[in-house]
Amino acid sequence: MTQGFNTTAMPVFVDGITESNSAFGATESGEAVFFNTRIVQRMSLEEGQMVYAHCIPNYEDKRDQIPWRCIRIEEGMDSDAVEGYLHAVAREDRKDKKHNIAVMKKFFEENDEIWTVEEIAIETKLSEEEVESAIQLRPDLFKEVTAYVLVS
Repeated sequence: MTQGFNTTAMPVFVDGITESNSAFGATESGEAVFFNTRIVQRMSLEEGQMVYAHCIPNYEDKRDQIPWRCIRIEEGMDSDAVEGYLHAVAREDRKDKKHNIAVMKKFFEENDEIWTVEEIAIETKLSEEEVESAIQLRPDLFKEVTAYVLVS
């Protein structure tokens, strides 16, 4: 396959498939990745699947929220192969991320309140980047909410 783009290859966890059959995923560092309908259908992507994606920076007007756009998925690398790759190249990094998620989960189990990223970082002794990464990697555990207060 002739490729006209310089891509960045990365393991991506497919978070969800939209009604229009496009998909969104997350990199190990928590950056969002967009998969168009053609790729979703051709590669039979499913929620919860891990893929090895070749990505380019997303369109400039969308880059702030979704930095990457997948243009190709490595064929022949099923979820098990990608998992093996992840373990081989990033074992310590993954261990750190799992630890950070566990620290935050324990913190929230003991503190039933609404917290900002900065407050969570201070209380857990994690960096704000580590907190944000954990939140993005586990949207099933941590939910952003809108809060209101009475103004006088």
